[in-house]
Amino acid sequence: MTRTRILGTYLLVGCCLQVLLYLALTVSNTCDWLCCFDARSGITFFESWQGRGQMTPSIVRWFALGWILALGVLLFAGRRLLKIYIVSEIVLSLPNIAFFALIALASLAPGSHFSVRQLFWPVLVMIVFSIVPLVLAFWSRKHHQTLTPGI
Repeated sequence: MTRTRILGTYLLVGCCLQVLLYLALTVSNTCDWLCCFDARSGITFFESWQGRGQMTPSIVRWFALGWILALGVLLFAGRRLLKIYIVSEIVLSLPNIAFFALIALASLAPGSHFSVRQLFWPVLVMIVFSIVPLVLAFWSRKHHQTLTPGI
């Protein structure tokens, strides 16, 4: 199995887990605690600033999931879309990074209701669903470049 197909497989499995999570958040009102396992928790945080109170996945999160799922399918099929995936993942991870930074800064304020400890699960989820696939993409791209220079 090529490195690109390994990445595609990883993305497909991760996206299937995200679909199950989003379905659970959509169907049940008692599963709000699952939101800390959302790979796009930064998008959720910024949506809540816009007054969106419910935890059901928004169209933005479904679109992000669909985009990564489509890239996973294409990568699994052998298409060399590594640059597109890398850019996409970095862009989709920016809200998470901003969210983590805001929580970390807010926890420094005296009398803050936020704690860095609250970031344990979201950061772990980001490592599994964003950082590991990015490392696999760079690994695959580097290997491909050594085999065929100029691509």
